[in-house]
Parts: sequence; C-alpha cells; structure tokens
Amino acid sequence: MLTFDVRISLRLTRGERQMSDQWIQETVKRIRDAEEEKKRRENFEYMREQKLNSAGFKMFEELQKQIKDGVTKLNEKLGTQRLSLGATRYDEMTAAGANETQLFVKFNDDAHYLEADVSRGNSSNKTQIPLGFNEDGEVRFISEGRPVLANRLAELLLDAMIDLQLAEPKPIRQFSRQDV
Repeated sequence: MLTFDVRISLRLTRGERQMSDQWIQETVKRIRDAEEEKKRRENFEYMREQKLNSAGFKMFEELQKQIKDGVTKLNEKLGTQRLSLGATRYDEMTAAGANETQLFVKFNDDAHYLEADVSRGNSSNKTQIPLGFNEDGEVRFISEGRPVLANRLAELLLDAMIDLQLAEPKPIRQFSRQDV
C-alpha cells in the first residue's frame, strides 16, 4: 500500500506581490458606474411610464373628438347620414355606417394601447395601436411603426370603415353536387 502526505502552507513575506491598488480602483469604478447606469435606466423608464400615464386619456379624448368631427363633417358634405356615432365613454366609442359597418375603439390605459375593430357583418379587422414617443419625446399613437397625431389616426380609422362600406360584398358561393 502506498501512502502520500501532502502539505500546503501559505506564507506572505515582504517580497511577495499583493493585488494592485489600480485594479481595486478600476473595479470599484466599474461597479459604481454599472450601478449608476442601472439607476439611470430605471429612472428613465419610470419617467416614460409616468408620461404615458398622464398623456394616455388626453390622447384618447383627442382621438374621440377628431372622430366625432370627422363623422359630422363627412355627413354634412354628403348631405346624408353616412356614419353615425354610437356610445361614447371615457375609454371607448363606437360608430356605425351603411352596409352593417361598425367601428369600435377602446383605450387600455394600463397597457397604453388602443384597441380598434372595424367590422362589417361577420368580417372583422382588429388591431392594437400602442402609445409611444416621437423623436422629440412627445407621446403619440404609433401606427405602422410611425408616430401619428390623433387627427391622422381618426382619418385612418374612418377610412378603413368607409373602405369596408364601399367594398362589394362577396356573394356566397353556391355548391353543386360535384363539390360535395
């Protein structure tokens, strides 16, 4: 049988090198800089969230106003009631039109987005339009990746509704015995 005996001893003597003060200073600076950067990011996100919270309903109120104005002016110019406004609440509104077209818009303040549904009969086109920021840091609706004001978004939503009204309904295909 073989046996081994191992002894390890650590001794510090005056001639041995210790960690450099430069490394300690650089590491402390790196840690502090990282912690400060994290605080800056958290503060920035908090400020963005606060800005979205305070501007959200104001943006939705402006959108409601623009849709109402658009419906009123369109009807006046046409001389007929092409579109009509339905229920309007602080967080949603509806409009209706010819050929069973409807517009339903609801604002979700918690998630900072608008839910829009333009429909005709059983056909529905739902989309979510988030709130975001333009280059100047102002709160805007974001449509197709670009910031838009409430008046432009109202035009886009009413255009979708009118386009759906003007589209010819597709006839229901008649099946023959051969199709079955």
